[in-house]
Order: sequence, then structure tokens, then C-alpha cells
Amino acid sequence: MVRGILPPMSENMARKRVLLTGASGRIGRTLALPLAEKFDLRLFDKNDPGDMPGLFVGDLADPDSLVSALEGVETVLHLAAQPTEADFVSVLVPNNIVGLHYLFENAVKAGVKRIVFASTIQAFDNYPRDHTVTETDMPRPITLYGATKAFGETMGRWYCDKHGIEFLSVRIGWFLKPDEEGDLKHLRTNRGARRMWLSPRDAVQIFTKSVEAPTIGKDGYGIVHAISRPLFERMSLTPAKSLLGYEPLDDIREYAQDTGL
Repeated sequence: MVRGILPPMSENMARKRVLLTGASGRIGRTLALPLAEKFDLRLFDKNDPGDMPGLFVGDLADPDSLVSALEGVETVLHLAAQPTEADFVSVLVPNNIVGLHYLFENAVKAGVKRIVFASTIQAFDNYPRDHTVTETDMPRPITLYGATKAFGETMGRWYCDKHGIEFLSVRIGWFLKPDEEGDLKHLRTNRGARRMWLSPRDAVQIFTKSVEAPTIGKDGYGIVHAISRPLFERMSLTPAKSLLGYEPLDDIREYAQDTGL
């Protein structure tokens, strides 16, 4: 349930308490209701859209903004970030680096067991077009935004080793919604969509499995790629299949009008 809509006490006690940051973003909104059906869900965002009861509102650049939201939380799904290219010093650093540091510090103090971090293909998209990105590839960002996400994965490695908090990086491909006209056009005609589309259903699936997985990798740290079934795997699906038992529900072949890569 979402905080503010309380289930019966016995039901609430049986559910994992999960914090979803960036809850009012495109992917956050897609996840919120399905996750609330499975978990004791809390929502956090920088802005209050007015239609998310119980939302914790705060700025990641404020070191105290997450303290109340993290109370009793087992897993954090961390989607909050500056999601596109922007000025590095004034926008990307406060939101994607300093804010992430504060999240980790407060999560350790609160006894959080796992952080699931929304990363991106943009941290690796400068590899040649015919290369399939794997979990062992070195970062090769196409934007400074992507570089901040690569740094986030490294920060997660340090906190996992230093403090024992589990860390899973979910590298998101291209999130597109077939029921939106602009997105549907990309699905039909854009080469990138044929290689790394992530559907809403598969986004829900992979983040749900990221919470439900009993362990993360061999030592508490893992990396998976979040895409639906493509024509060509720009991002390898093998890690998500082996770590989480993930199998895409949606296939770009349902929409693509061209099979060229």
C-alpha cells in the first residue's frame, strides 16, 4: 500500500517496506500502483504533483530530507535524479552525486538492507553500435548525465563493501509507452527503440523482482539491464535473467515497422 492508505495491520506487517524515490517521474508513476499492491510502499519526490497521497516531499541535496522517509525501510528503489543532460556543477552534481551520497549515508544509519539504483544506457552508449554492453564493460558515457550514473554504480560498490548494504544497479534502456503517440512513433520507426526499448510492463517486472530477489549476486552487488525483447541486444539480458529470473513480457517486434539495425 502507498503511505497514507493503510491496510489492515496484519497485512501491512507481512509486506516489505519499500521506498520509491522519484515517484512522480515517468517511470516512478508507472511503478507506484503495481508496487503498492505487493509492498508497504512509501513515495518520495522533490515535487508534490497533488495526486499522490502520503508523498514525502524533499530535496536530495538536503542531507536531512530522507530521514523520516527511510524509517523502517528494507529496500530503496532510487529513481530520483536529474534525468537528462544538464549543467554539471549546478544541476547534475547536487542531484545525482551529492544527493546519492546523502541517500547512502542515511540508508546505512536507518538499517536499509538494499538499494536498487536506476542507472542508464547513457553511461555506456559510446561503445560501437554493434557492441552488446555487458555488466563487466567499463563505463563509456555518451553524456555527463551518463557519467554521473556510472559514478553512482561505483559509489554503490564502495557502500556495499564498506557497510554491507546490498546494491543492484538497474541500467535502463529507453522507456517508452505504446499508449502515448510520440512514444509509439519511436517504437515504430526509431532504430534505438529496436535495440533497447523498455516497456512499462517490463519496468514493473524488473523492479518488482529487484525487491523480491532473496540475494544480490555473490557478494551483495549486482548489475542488470532493463530492456524488453529487442531485435538486437544493445544491453545484455543475461544478468537480469540469471540474477532475477527476468524474462521480457514485451517484444519490439509488436511495433517496429522496420527491422534494420
